[in-house]
Amino acid sequence: MDNDADTRERRSARLTRDSWRIVTVENEKVGLAAIASEQLCLILLDLMMPEMNGFALLNILRATPE
Repeated sequence: MDNDADTRERRSARLTRDSWRIVTVENEKVGLAAIASEQLCLILLDLMMPEMNGFALLNILRATPE
């Protein structure tokens, strides 16, 4: 999750070259929906997002065991 499109694109391109399947999102709300609907192995998270900071998102993830 990163609100900067250029950063998302660069990270995505790098990981795709390494054969990762990538799901990118532009904000926290879309990220939470993706987490709920996808089986993710890794989350790269911008801690300073505009609507909800990354620490708040981590707290939500920790409170939701599944």
